[in-house]
Amino acid sequence: MNWPWLTNGKLKAQVQEQAKQVQELRLTVVDILTATKTIGEDESGNQYTDKRLAIQAIYRKYRDEDEWGCQLMQRIINHRMSMVLPYGVKVMPAEGFDAETAADEMAFVEAFMERNDFDSMEDKLCRQGEMEGEVLVLMSWDDNPYEVGDVTYDGMPIISRRLWSVKQWDTILNKDDPDKIEKVVMDGGKVELKPGEPWVLAAFNATSYAPDFQATTNTDAVMKLRGMPVAAFCLTNAENMDKGMVNWRKVNRYFGNLTPFIQSDSPSETVQIQATIEKSGWRVGKLVVGRGYKLVGPDTDVSQLLYTEVRANAQMLSVTTGIPIHQLGFPDLIGGGRATSESMTEIDTISLNDMGTWWNFYHQLFAMAITERNKKLPNKQLNPNAVEPKLLPSGTQAWGRIKDVFLPAGVNGLISKKLFLKQLPDVDVEEEMKQMAAEGGGGINAWPEGLAPPSDGAYSKAAEPGATTPA
Repeated sequence: MNWPWLTNGKLKAQVQEQAKQVQELRLTVVDILTATKTIGEDESGNQYTDKRLAIQAIYRKYRDEDEWGCQLMQRIINHRMSMVLPYGVKVMPAEGFDAETAADEMAFVEAFMERNDFDSMEDKLCRQGEMEGEVLVLMSWDDNPYEVGDVTYDGMPIISRRLWSVKQWDTILNKDDPDKIEKVVMDGGKVELKPGEPWVLAAFNATSYAPDFQATTNTDAVMKLRGMPVAAFCLTNAENMDKGMVNWRKVNRYFGNLTPFIQSDSPSETVQIQATIEKSGWRVGKLVVGRGYKLVGPDTDVSQLLYTEVRANAQMLSVTTGIPIHQLGFPDLIGGGRATSESMTEIDTISLNDMGTWWNFYHQLFAMAITERNKKLPNKQLNPNAVEPKLLPSGTQAWGRIKDVFLPAGVNGLISKKLFLKQLPDVDVEEEMKQMAAEGGGGINAWPEGLAPPSDGAYSKAAEPGATTPA
């Protein structure tokens, strides 16, 4: 068929203008029904492919300065902080040392933590890790004496943080060994930190990559290390979930009663009527213009579609962050309650991954503090390898491992009392070992009077405190 508007310039222009108006009207109707703008064709699924943009968005949302996802982002970051370091950081003897052989080192590290106000510093470092994905600490020496009880130290290391959001440093890796850091470059190349100098870096969800991956030869590629915060991977989901909940609320609000619907005869007339109504002060969303007049309500599928959208984004947030959906504040989104919610999320797997990074960070930090002390006070040398950090996870899965794995193994003598005690939070292992020795070797293998130990050497419910001994 020969369409006349293809050759008639004036008619063709009119048809193109009508097509444009129809497209605009289609978007306008969707805007009115959902009370929000539809996603444009040029909008990508992930708008935060650049680390700098992602971190800026995280800060805006955390400070409640962004349009979407603020409450969710605050919840995610604060909850993950409590998951990753629920009991804080403590110092303990390293493998091969005990409370006596590592007494001086432990006392010095504890004084170092007190001097640097670790009660608040731990929180600052953890929040930075969650919001920026990288933590950089520089260490300097303070010659002023520092007293802890009856002990006076002739100086103490001082740490200061650097923010990636401010410095935007590059961590350059060794070309021959990408597991080794060659230097950290910041301030436009004016500052370079080399291995062996007093600084410690933690990079979470870290990947080594070559920005210039199209280099003509492998020798031209510069390998870098980049850490990313977990929150950066779910920014779009947080925004979409927030939008879905707002749309859901507004559909309920706008269609709580039947809504007038005025029909018109042409797209241009629709636009004119809509403009007149808006000028009159009629609330947008309370009146829909089309052709004719009738009272309408929402399609029965609208609420279900919005529920599905909210639920899907909540699931993605949970899987990405390791936070069960019910702990995000939406227990009704998942059928089956808390058990189903937790079974969908490997809480400990995600938190243990970050705890491993934190353990390495604090292990290096403690060793560096002792090393700097030895440089400044060479008369009595301390062993940097004598201490290590104690970090323990929390949650039902962590306690389940203690109950189902470590406790039975300890009862049957498969592991030492010391290893078992290391799994318990807020327990001074060395002090507890001393106390058990003072009580005549009691402890995990000493059963309370009136309770029978397992007859076959295997752990059983009969041996648990509070269980009834079989006759």
